[in-house]
Amino acid sequence: MFAKILRLPLIMITAFGMAACNPSDPATGPEETFASQGVVIGFVRDEAGRGVANAIICAVAVFDVSGTPVLVSNQAATITTGAYLVPVNLRFKADARAGLGVSANPPLGSALEPKSQSGFTLLITTTLPPAETTHVDMVLVAGMPSNSVFCSS
Repeated sequence: MFAKILRLPLIMITAFGMAACNPSDPATGPEETFASQGVVIGFVRDEAGRGVANAIICAVAVFDVSGTPVLVSNQAATITTGAYLVPVNLRFKADARAGLGVSANPPLGSALEPKSQSGFTLLITTTLPPAETTHVDMVLVAGMPSNSVFCSS
């Protein structure tokens, strides 16, 4: 199941702020090779503890490369149990601890509100697979769903 998630593309942006995750970026593809990676895993549940399937999870990592701030985002969907795995793949070599924000965007019609959390760190390394993953669980509450997927850091 997670093998399918690993083939999703990434978007690289060299600015701070908000980034819209775009799963159809032609600059990257499912066959892309990468030189560095970080991994974010977790579960998305509703207030009753049930897994939220098909929520879009967006991870945004911010780190420094030779004095230049780099913002990298990637997204993945949760499976039926609410579990997700979001790889943060880079085409260049980087060994860094990045600031991390994670957003959960529930599926339309779920009557659940999106949620964002920040203040996490992500190890991005050239030693693959990474020696550690960042675990972020989220509980979504009833409310107004969004019709967009946004990532924030």
